[in-house]
Amino acid sequence: MLANFAFTMDASEDKSTQLCSSCAKLDLDAIFGTAEFNGLIPLNSTPNIIPWTKYIRKVATFTEESLRASSPYCRLCTFLRALAPSVIGPVPPAIPLGHMGSQPNDEEGYALIAFPSDALLSVSTANTRKVSREAPREEGPMPSLYPPKTSATWLGLIRGQNALENRARVLEERGYENIPGVLVRLITIYVKNAGTWIAELTPQIYRDHEITPIRGRWVHSEKINFKQIRQWLNFCDTRHGSCVPGSKKAVPRMKLIDCERRRLVTAEPYMRYVALSYVWGTTPLEDYVYPNLPGNLPATVEDAIMVTRKLGVRFIWVDRYCIWQGDAVHKKSQVMQMPQIYNQAVATIAASCGVDPSYGLPGVSSRRRISDSQLCGYVGRRAFMSGRIQTRHVEEIDMSAWDTRAWTFQEAILSSRVLFFTNYEVSLLCSEAECFEHLTHPTKVVDFVGERRFRYLTALNAPSGVATLISIYSQRKMTLSSDALNAVLGVLTAWTKINKHCFHYWGIPLLFPAGPEECTEGVLVMTLWAGLGWILQQSTFRAGSRREGFPTWSWLAISGRCSARWEVSRTGHDKANYRCAVPNEKGEPISWSDFVRSGCLSWDPDLWGRHLQLEAWIFSLGPFQQAAKSERKGPAFYLPLIKEAKDTGRHPTALEFIPDFGLASPESFLTSQFSAVTAYLDGYAYDSFAIVYERSGTDASSGRRIGILRLQVSNVEDDIMSPVFPSRKVDIKSVFDARWGTVQLE
Repeated sequence: MLANFAFTMDASEDKSTQLCSSCAKLDLDAIFGTAEFNGLIPLNSTPNIIPWTKYIRKVATFTEESLRASSPYCRLCTFLRALAPSVIGPVPPAIPLGHMGSQPNDEEGYALIAFPSDALLSVSTANTRKVSREAPREEGPMPSLYPPKTSATWLGLIRGQNALENRARVLEERGYENIPGVLVRLITIYVKNAGTWIAELTPQIYRDHEITPIRGRWVHSEKINFKQIRQWLNFCDTRHGSCVPGSKKAVPRMKLIDCERRRLVTAEPYMRYVALSYVWGTTPLEDYVYPNLPGNLPATVEDAIMVTRKLGVRFIWVDRYCIWQGDAVHKKSQVMQMPQIYNQAVATIAASCGVDPSYGLPGVSSRRRISDSQLCGYVGRRAFMSGRIQTRHVEEIDMSAWDTRAWTFQEAILSSRVLFFTNYEVSLLCSEAECFEHLTHPTKVVDFVGERRFRYLTALNAPSGVATLISIYSQRKMTLSSDALNAVLGVLTAWTKINKHCFHYWGIPLLFPAGPEECTEGVLVMTLWAGLGWILQQSTFRAGSRREGFPTWSWLAISGRCSARWEVSRTGHDKANYRCAVPNEKGEPISWSDFVRSGCLSWDPDLWGRHLQLEAWIFSLGPFQQAAKSERKGPAFYLPLIKEAKDTGRHPTALEFIPDFGLASPESFLTSQFSAVTAYLDGYAYDSFAIVYERSGTDASSGRRIGILRLQVSNVEDDIMSPVFPSRKVDIKSVFDARWGTVQLE
């Protein structure tokens, strides 16, 4: 192993190699060699008693002062000076818990480290686990982190001259059995998210990704390497079984744009097409007469047509023109077919930059890409690059207007493959691999910190993953609030098809433990009750957050981030603690169990009624009190149960009320009385709750939901809610004088 070498950064330089005297002492051939990493057992092996220094090497250390004072002629010093600002903080501790064990001291200066490339981005060479979009992902053993012939040595710049040793010491103190695995993952996540990893640039275009070591590529600011993108798609077609576009079944009434004739045509099963996902913005729809397109197309659409042709595909689907916006019947038919439309596309172009379709796709026609986004350096015959371009590319996707919109969320999830276009580069994401213009090889999809896009795919393939999908989607923006269900209907439909015994009713997930016909009435009604227990999360919500046109008992009626423990219904219930009726197609009430067993959950949502008739325990409560401080971000409303004197040393106990309006909660909550309905007579279960509602006009038998009351006793200490463990029972009947009654929630 190379000895640690401290940079003195003296001003003398070696003109022949364009390195200062300190950098000239570094043996770059040995540093970038892979011999020392060959033959190591995989990092995920437990226990792993091999020293961590075998997996990660410290090449050099230096201070900020020495870096600033280094030679302006040294190319390596210049490269490191440009990269150093990306090192935004110290390497995180092994476990982010400040009170557990000793923590390393944050040190000044930097360390240049070397590690195997596969520890950061593992090369995708084959489909290791067959995955179907029609079935949940099969779990299997983790593949080796060091596949032969593709590994290379990469460098990384981190904060702290002794950061490696300090983090390893913390892991040893805490008794970890696999210190190398944890340490390498900690370091590589850091350098990946900071963009401070360094790879060699490939000297020529690679031809065989299985034998050429993974290297960097130069990304041209004015043009895109479409040959490389076609290679990505071909690699995916030949190596992956789960992300190849779905069956070419004809979608009724579907239209496509013929990129050669620039006309709209009726889609046929044999037609290969690309789909476009973009932000509509406020740009009005251009006038056109079918089958002709408008004379002047928005730049993003025009560029997408060019990309489609460069990829060797003739047809493209753009909702702006392929869905007749003025024809409600055609629009509804296409919205219902979104899973097939996006799944069957060769790829979906995601315009992840700009705020409307006039922005265009950088690197395609007139808009150039940011030229200095890729930091490169040259030392003699050796050229290298940093990961800054990848960091900026991913950040732009995550911060783009495209990533905030409701419709684009659905489009990305339903697509077999997504091509992300930003101001920096193009990348391809499928369920098995991720490809970047700046890398020679496709890489395996790994859920690193900060990469949310991969979680969308995995969440779709798990019953409980619907909680993640709804939590993310409910934060998205939409121009028309009436689109709240349509913009996620495709995702919910795909989720129900992939996961057995899963359905939804007005967006409420229903996770039955068996087929509806095999479930008891108790299981059916209590599964619905569990779905009704959603809450509005942590109060970053604007006033007027109610969406009209949706039942108030559904999270679709609220504009704000919603969450719930929807998986609790998987435990099943044998006893029906309440009765429920819903309208049938004629508007007549029928029992929930008859509704489900008749297959009505598969109806077009337009046929569903908006009322829930509940026969359960009903009681009055309010006005509520507002806590000045709370563990929840924003005001917490709670209902005191016992007012105890302060001199007893005990604090009052309460039940927490979580309104559906967050910071926009009306003042009437503090002055008015309301009603609540619950399936629990004794509120002691972890997930027990009551639905709080306000009466609709003078009708005492109907109401609109306004929030959730947790039926779990909490202490109120300085206006901070904290649960009491073990939870104390709350006798709803005696405390609130609950009665068995009927209410219709609208």
